[in-house]
Amino acid sequence: MPERLAAQLVLAAGLLIVMMLGLRAIGRPWTCPCGTIRLWQPDPLRSSQQLADWYSLLHVSFGLGVCAVLHRFAPRWPFGAAVLTALASSAVWEIVENLPLVIRLFVPPGGAPPYGGDTVLNSLGDTAFVIVGTLLGARLRTTGVLLLVLLIDLTVSLAIDDGILLGGLRLIGLRI
Repeated sequence: MPERLAAQLVLAAGLLIVMMLGLRAIGRPWTCPCGTIRLWQPDPLRSSQQLADWYSLLHVSFGLGVCAVLHRFAPRWPFGAAVLTALASSAVWEIVENLPLVIRLFVPPGGAPPYGGDTVLNSLGDTAFVIVGTLLGARLRTTGVLLLVLLIDLTVSLAIDDGILLGGLRLIGLRI
């Protein structure tokens, strides 16, 4: 294994460990308190507890966005640096998203499913979806990225009455 790749893998593992420890430090459970571990949780009323759920798809959009921003502002960055940036961005977001203050921001006035915070397992899954989005973003043209983000948001919006656009409108106080 080339030395640079080995260093990147160690850094990636370190970022994941810091994320997991940060989530535990703010009181997030390792897995669902229900005692069951599932790969997919389709029920929006039980989201953010299993490895993946409808919101995990939105994390693909996050990865696509990170890749698009990096392509625009740092087009010569090595691919490994872009993936590590996406991973670090996701790790920071997962901790911030699970702070009690931020969880209260996501309590919907109506429409969207309730949000009580993620498990560490769900945050790891969401971070994996960010990496998938980053990998896709590195291969798609701008039009493809935009269409995929729109398709993902439309799919999630239709499935669970929430998404990037609907959630954003709710955060600014519009009742949707």
